[in-house]
Amino acid sequence: MKFNIKHLGFKKTSIIILTILISTLLNLNTMNAFAENSNISEKIKSAEKSIVWSDNKYDIYYSLGETVIGVLLDERSEYNKLCFMDKNLKEISKPMSIDKNNNFSYDEYSDIAQINLIPVSIDKKFGYFDKSGKKVVDFKYDKASNFSEGRSIVKLGEKYGFIDDSGKEITKIKYDEVEDFSQGLAIVKLGSKYGFIDKSGREITKIKYDEVRNFYEGMAVVKSDKKWGYVDKTGKEIVKPKYDDALNFSQGFAVVSIDNKWGFIDKTGKEAISPKYAFVYGFSGEMAGVALDKKYGFIDKKGREITKIQYDEVRDFSEGKGAVRLGNKWGYVDKTGKEIVKPKYDNALKFSEEIAGIQLGKKYGCIDERGKEIIKPKYTSIHEFKDGLAIVRLGIKWGLIDKSGKEIIEPKYDLVKEFSKGLVVIILDNKWGIIDRNGEMILEIKYDGITNIDNDSFILKKGDMVGVLHIK
Repeated sequence: MKFNIKHLGFKKTSIIILTILISTLLNLNTMNAFAENSNISEKIKSAEKSIVWSDNKYDIYYSLGETVIGVLLDERSEYNKLCFMDKNLKEISKPMSIDKNNNFSYDEYSDIAQINLIPVSIDKKFGYFDKSGKKVVDFKYDKASNFSEGRSIVKLGEKYGFIDDSGKEITKIKYDEVEDFSQGLAIVKLGSKYGFIDKSGREITKIKYDEVRNFYEGMAVVKSDKKWGYVDKTGKEIVKPKYDDALNFSQGFAVVSIDNKWGFIDKTGKEAISPKYAFVYGFSGEMAGVALDKKYGFIDKKGREITKIQYDEVRDFSEGKGAVRLGNKWGYVDKTGKEIVKPKYDNALKFSEEIAGIQLGKKYGCIDERGKEIIKPKYTSIHEFKDGLAIVRLGIKWGLIDKSGKEIIEPKYDLVKEFSKGLVVIILDNKWGIIDRNGEMILEIKYDGITNIDNDSFILKKGDMVGVLHIK
């Protein structure tokens, strides 16, 4: 049938009006994005003029909202130095020590907003300060950890317990080992046996297991007499210990093994897929990889083999596609088991925003969800797409491309790193700057370091000086 707009029930004038409306909306979106970028650009340039510069005394900085923590790394000690500062890096506390295992000793720590109290030490005794730099818990513990789900591990002598975020001890300091809270419960050990406690400090299981693992999807793996089973959050044994091995729950199923054969159970403890495979992977995107006689394939949650068990390797599904290898070549299958890309690539990355990176020889490009090459292999490496853009490397230089393959930022920088608000940090000849996602220069490439400490603040380093760029 010859196509005719009359078949759609529209008049030509309606089509014209609709086209104008769509065009107007697209233009408005473009204008809004441009206005937003321009607004951020103006804010940054204005904020740059207002930076208060001070001596750079610390290696890492963390924003706590109204205050900032500076950490000085000390390779010769088991502790690093810590100090509280105001938003312009003026010191408001005396220097204190912090355990190197504390997350504030790492380059990046993303859970700052969830923290109420910070463990610090003076003269090898630990206490807690709040975000304003005020002491809340006296220096009385021999060890103290970060908070996890509103609870922190503390140590007195050789025993462990927990405090809440007001500093109150919710358990006696009596356990030989403990782990951070996860899904509202924590692992504890007395003597040689393990169990679980809730956030009130109540033991929800007897301390009787030889080994336990953290909760996932409301279930935890437990071991007794060399066999594995599962308990729920009430402490009830949903599956009595009977398996030779058992993994965590994911997407409602857990991998179990008996007599060297692997299968799946559901949350009732029923064997949804009887152990018969040489190995199985956890479910990802409704599919799971399985192995039999040194070959691999995929099954669905009903146990149906959606591909033949014929591949030399498989990878997790992402966005409805799974990478498969035959010999030395990679391709992709969809949820029906159909090969949408015959194995022909030297590497196949996972899909992100309907695009996947592929390797041919030593070069990377991209395919779309139909398997069509939309970016010819030419890059040395390529990252996943995020908000329509991907970081790429050509030789030793980095840039940014869009989904059409257009180089938004030509690969000419020594490093490209995306930050918040659509901003991109770039490094060239050891100098740092900021550009937006359109490639427009926002902050000149003249700084010795730039660190994003929260959504609205950057630490800028210039020689021996440091300052905070606030862009609210």
